[in-house]
Amino acid sequence: MPELPEVEAVVRTLRPLVKGRRIRCIHVFHPIATKPQAASLVSRRAEGRRIRIVNRKGKYVLLVLDRGLLTMHFKLDGQLLWFSNGKELLKRANQGESGVHVDVALELDKGVLGFADRRHFGRVHYWESVDACPGLKVLGIDALSLPAGPIPHRRSWQHLLLRIAVARSS
Repeated sequence: MPELPEVEAVVRTLRPLVKGRRIRCIHVFHPIATKPQAASLVSRRAEGRRIRIVNRKGKYVLLVLDRGLLTMHFKLDGQLLWFSNGKELLKRANQGESGVHVDVALELDKGVLGFADRRHFGRVHYWESVDACPGLKVLGIDALSLPAGPIPHRRSWQHLLLRIAVARSS
């Protein structure tokens, strides 16, 4: 499973490639990647939209569109692949042993972003807003957004916990 810093690195690499690009077409080669949403819903809602912001929340990659957003979660083995154009995608994607596995591909006005997960745990979903995505709503404070150094008031918390422990033992 990709760890948080790896997902952050993916987002930082992806941002200059796709930010500001329009999604011309979405190819869903393996509909399991969009479950429980229908592949047609993801395609219909995201096609024609422009990618305004590329970000991360937890281990989700967020593509915030001019209307709605796409979320990508790698789960165990997911990854993103870049193709220079649609012809390269169709030539290389899912072509037996010599091809690369691709579940969902976002054909942009320049380049193609492929989402791949051979074990089919990873997901690509469309949401009207961040609040509409159940997975994003339950996430707490982002670990990479915390300031470096000791947690503020750590000693006071330790003192309080020690007093509680002593009180319970007597």
